[in-house]
Amino acid sequence: MLRIIIVISALLTLLSGCATTPTTTLDTSPNFKPAQAAQAHPLEMYLHSGRLLRSGDMDEAAFWFYAGQLRYRVHLMARPNLPPDQDLALFSSLNSTLGQEVNEYIGGNPSEWEQVIENVLSWDDQTPNDFTPKDKFPSAHREVRAGLLELKEMIHKNHQEIREDRASAGLENR
Repeated sequence: MLRIIIVISALLTLLSGCATTPTTTLDTSPNFKPAQAAQAHPLEMYLHSGRLLRSGDMDEAAFWFYAGQLRYRVHLMARPNLPPDQDLALFSSLNSTLGQEVNEYIGGNPSEWEQVIENVLSWDDQTPNDFTPKDKFPSAHREVRAGLLELKEMIHKNHQEIREDRASAGLENR
């Protein structure tokens, strides 16, 4: 958990070079509210997930992690020429740190994991994406959503194997 806090603090220091749109700097808000998600840079959802994780709200943290990941992947796919040392590097760092803790938790119950993904896909369907508009980048949206749906199907087909792998790695099954 301390590693997450250190990484998020360091990332906030580095954010001046990241884009909220392809041309402006990122100004993250510690007061991000889910109602702001339609307009927010996907990083805001990751940071919100980290705050929820630190407060112990693991299920909500998992939801916002996957919502942020979906929206961030769409952003990166829609804008392949972004500098690799900014949004792409930040995305990778967040997935390797925050993602590890969220996935260690949510993977403990494959049925819940599937439900989180289903909820994120439903939320994304119903929530506008002003940051990377669905009508302007339809193929990026379709492709990223299809990838998340594939993950959900893989989890569904492999509940027992997931549980066995976790047990052999010393991870909790809930």
